Amino acid sequence: MLATSTHVTLANQYLDRLAFGWQRRSQALDSHVLDAAALSAIDRDLLSYSRALRLIGRTSSTVIHERLLEPLTRGELFAIALHAISIQDQPIHSACIGLIRSLPALRAAYVAALEWTTSDGAWWAISEWQQPTENQTGKSSSLFDVLALSACSYHPMILANLCNTPWWEGIIKDSDNPSENSDTMCTLMQLALATPHPGAVAKAVQFLQSPVAQLRCLAAEVMLWRHTKQIDTHAAKVAEQHATRVLLELSTGTVEAKNIARQASYALACWNFAEFDTVLTALAAQTEKLDLYLQSLGWSGNMQRAPDLIAYLGDPVYARSAGAALSLLTGSLPARDGWQAQPTESEKALIDDRVDASPIIPAAKPYANLPPPDQAGFERWWATNKTHLSSKSSWLAGLPCTNDNLIVTLKSGKLAWRTLASRRLHVRLPGGASLSTSAPMHQQRHWITNCISNSKDRAA
Repeated sequence: MLATSTHVTLANQYLDRLAFGWQRRSQALDSHVLDAAALSAIDRDLLSYSRALRLIGRTSSTVIHERLLEPLTRGELFAIALHAISIQDQPIHSACIGLIRSLPALRAAYVAALEWTTSDGAWWAISEWQQPTENQTGKSSSLFDVLALSACSYHPMILANLCNTPWWEGIIKDSDNPSENSDTMCTLMQLALATPHPGAVAKAVQFLQSPVAQLRCLAAEVMLWRHTKQIDTHAAKVAEQHATRVLLELSTGTVEAKNIARQASYALACWNFAEFDTVLTALAAQTEKLDLYLQSLGWSGNMQRAPDLIAYLGDPVYARSAGAALSLLTGSLPARDGWQAQPTESEKALIDDRVDASPIIPAAKPYANLPPPDQAGFERWWATNKTHLSSKSSWLAGLPCTNDNLIVTLKSGKLAWRTLASRRLHVRLPGGASLSTSAPMHQQRHWITNCISNSKDRAA
């Protein structure tokens, strides 16, 4: 039998591995190097670390109680919350609740723990939340609403359990004043994008008038994708036009924050491809949105736009952005295809900062995971390969956007390519739950298997 000190050492090691591994995974999801197989390997490790903590038993809980006395990183909060939910440890879970109430930066980690646990575990966690918050109002109640709606997105069982309760009726009633609880209403729209619940979808048209830009953007996405499939032809046309106008204003306007403009541009690339040239023309005229313009060229799927991107491969500021868009469009990889440059001294600083002893995890730097591109090298590759890439098809990762090719990208493509593949495939196969490419891979594989089955059924 292992000594208690060995149990403590193992519990600390597995907790650290789970925390660091999840943090590393989060940063890897936009990688142009790692593929779906690499993500599967990371996820297997995370699940094994979580299982090891459970097998160690009480010592894991003792170690966690000691950790809770110190400031936590997001990764540590994820690991602790996942363990508490998995074994239904009420004291540790209550401590997690207290932390995310007081430290909003940790909330995304708790939401991720809800996604990674089982439906039964998430239901237990939501039930634990509901008990202390059901008689409260204000921020505490709003936070519970956001978490419960997030859990509904991940676990259909929870949505089925909650959608006929007074709580759900309250959410729908509160949606009449969306500006007062915009975080909750944004999460409701994210639920509508994740799963076709009619109660959530029906609110989208109302939110198109919201003064909150993010809520307007999410509502327009729902309108373009979900709502128009559920109403008559004339009303669908009007709804599509209204939603498209909203997204065009958000993506090309000069007053919106860059993250909102990016979200709106991406939404149009996914849901209303016919209007995307309008976005590209407007963005090209706004020098302050040049980075977004280059990203949008990659999302466009239009191989005729490749020369526009090639022109920026020699620009020291925008070369990586242009290179990322070209990879997304053509499927070409710098190291494999001979267009990876040696990093300059300034580029080395982008990747290899001096070690910072601060406990605060620094924000990821744009394109830090991308190698510097060599313009001449890509031009040589393009001269050889452009002939078979020059058709008028819509392209993603060097493949025409057919259902079969999009599934191939989801199953084996680079992580940076998979989100757009998921969105485009879902447009072609409407009506079901959407695929979150940040979800645990065992959940993603189940979705892909069902998608393949549904594609075959439609073809039969």
